[in-house]
Order: sequence, then C-alpha cells, then structure tokens
Amino acid sequence: MSIQVQTAVIAAVAGLLSGSIASLAAPWVTWRIEKVRERASGQTARLAEWRTGLAIAEASGQMDDRHFLRETWYLSLRPHLADDVRSRMEFTPRISGALRFDGVDHRPALAVMISDEIDRIAKAWDLP
Repeated sequence: MSIQVQTAVIAAVAGLLSGSIASLAAPWVTWRIEKVRERASGQTARLAEWRTGLAIAEASGQMDDRHFLRETWYLSLRPHLADDVRSRMEFTPRISGALRFDGVDHRPALAVMISDEIDRIAKAWDLP
C-alpha cells in the first residue's frame, strides 16, 4: 500500500472513531445539563414556596401559636433546617417577641430565624 492510501485509511478510521464517540457523548452531556436545570428549577420553586408560606404565616398570625409547624411548606423545609434552629422552633416552649427598631415592632423573632435559614439554604444551593 502506498503512503497516500495509508494516510487516507488512518484519517477515515480516526474520523469514524471521533464521530462515534461524539455521537455517544452528546446525548449524555445534554442529559446532564437538563438534569442540572431541573434540579435548580425545583430548588428555586421550593425556596419560593417556603418564602411565600412564611409570609402567609406571618400575615395570619400563625407564628405565635406555631400552627405553621403543620403546614406543608414548613414540613418540606424542616429536613433542610439546621438542627439547633429546628429544635428551638419545635421544642422551645415559646420564642416570643419581635425585633424592635425605634420602638416599633417589626417581624416576630421566629419568622426572622426561619427567614435566615431559608437564606442560608439558598446560599448553599447557589440560588438567589
């Protein structure tokens, strides 16, 4: 065989191999990208659900009597809470009071604690 034929055969085999590898790898890469997008989308939706649930609980006065502990938004948040925060919310008889600025009550202390935890989780997930 001449050198030109050998070069052509080697080039054809190399092209066939690289094309085969690319055709096998491309769907896998696409699948991984979609998986990451779906995960981020689910986490973003979960954060929004927790923030909305907290806002509703604050507005309806559920923070004082802890009725929010049975709400679905809290139950989905619960496994992600730090152990000390979860135990303070669920086992401490009462966390009362509100933050005060210039003599004006703002958010209940329990709501601030939950909000801080949601923000911590969002930061750990690299989400806003």
